[in-house]
Amino acid sequence: MANGWGSIESLHWALPDSVHPLLAYLFSPVLRVVASVLRLFGTPVDALVLRGALALLVVPTLCSAGAVLMMRLFVQLGIVGFPLFALNAINLFAFSNMIFGSIPDHFALTRVICVVLLSITASVAINRRGVREWTWILLATLASGVTVTNAAFIAVGRFFADLSQGQSFASAALVAAKTSAAGLAISVGLGSSIAVYRYGVPQGPSPSHISQFAPNESQAQRVQKMVGAIGESFAPQKLIDGRSAIKGKEIRTIMVESAAHPSVRTWFLGGFVIMVALVGAHRMSRNVAGGVYVALSCLAMMALNFGLHLFWGGTPFLYSQHWIASHMLLIAGIATGHDRWNRWASLVLAFLMMLSVYFSAQSWFSIYAMMGGIGSIL
Repeated sequence: MANGWGSIESLHWALPDSVHPLLAYLFSPVLRVVASVLRLFGTPVDALVLRGALALLVVPTLCSAGAVLMMRLFVQLGIVGFPLFALNAINLFAFSNMIFGSIPDHFALTRVICVVLLSITASVAINRRGVREWTWILLATLASGVTVTNAAFIAVGRFFADLSQGQSFASAALVAAKTSAAGLAISVGLGSSIAVYRYGVPQGPSPSHISQFAPNESQAQRVQKMVGAIGESFAPQKLIDGRSAIKGKEIRTIMVESAAHPSVRTWFLGGFVIMVALVGAHRMSRNVAGGVYVALSCLAMMALNFGLHLFWGGTPFLYSQHWIASHMLLIAGIATGHDRWNRWASLVLAFLMMLSVYFSAQSWFSIYAMMGGIGSIL
């Protein structure tokens, strides 16, 4: 089980987590309520089984809510008809959304938070709706509680939302930094306090993540991996069947191609969807009132992810949920406005939709085949 759903031993709950401060506790109220109801009816409760069952319910449910919010964002941009249908299909069938929306992990939670953030930013920039200060603080606390680097995304969204309201660059930057820092301080302080209160002062070291910085690869290789992972988040070209050892146990692993050496085709697809996003940013800025701030917010979030994973982590695709919502909104930008380019935009979206549906379905069948499931007969 991934962080937030597994056993106490596997999560290091007794230690303050400096990377996922609140993740181990976010769903504790849900788990306790359900367990209490089951006990009232005399149903025996196995904590780990209950966690797994709820995770397989909660994560897809949150992702479904995120998909509805994304559709609302597309409509806010003035997109209707076939482009709206194609964008929703791409968002639903994008491999990253399908795979991380189907497993009890924390990455999908970050994507849903990013969608909520983009919705708030768009409401402020496009619809000129005010947002209360406590809303920003709460979102920053939840976001950084899941993963501390999410605090940077909140700062970006707040910064461009305030810029759209006429604030100066310096004022917007200061308020954004304060919001992000406040949410980060609350999440880390609250998570550490809960851990110390329940389990006492930790005796051992907290799990270290510093070792994942500066992997033994050249920057050119890292760029190729990152670009390949961006393409694979929509339509993976190939999955690699292998094995790895975790805590002394050999387990079956299935990796995307960019985790090893991305092919020219994978690298080309990543470059293509990046180019579409850049064109979408231009058209959104030109065709939607306030769209320039939404586009810049999305570009900044993607740039943050690109820059971070040039230096941290061995498999960029693993963090694709951190950028795919921003990327989807930028791609949607090509369908904004009403001019002669709309027909070309529809063709591009139709092409991306077919790629996502075909390669994501193919990948699922490959996974079943590798695991000895029904895909082995296809």
